[in-house]
Amino acid sequence: VSVATARRIKAEANVDVREIADHDLELLAKLFDDQMFLGMIVYAICKPEAARRGLSEDEFLDRFDGETIERAALAVAVGVADFSRSRRARELLREVVATAETAGERVIEAEAAKLRAATASIQSQSASDSRE
Repeated sequence: VSVATARRIKAEANVDVREIADHDLELLAKLFDDQMFLGMIVYAICKPEAARRGLSEDEFLDRFDGETIERAALAVAVGVADFSRSRRARELLREVVATAETAGERVIEAEAAKLRAATASIQSQSASDSRE
């Protein structure tokens, strides 16, 4: 995130990235929790490139799937961390981002394990019913 990008984010999404960079963890969490909020910020960041490619905001955002959204949130969070004036703040924000990424992976793996167990149970029940 550069000063020009920060200014665009402020104008387009009404978000001052300095607040996130200066430890507003609520706004940082919102990047990961609110896809509409994240989309506004990512579009503001990428607006010059989207314009060069002739993409409207909707056309740009229509290209976002789940994995793209996750990667975008991480990229924005890292970019915001790098924008911080304080070296220590940058380090702390990067730690928060790394922790969020790890926690997200754990949640996904736990949900996948539940889904696998439920699928196995359904298949087992179905096999048992067909033998009867």
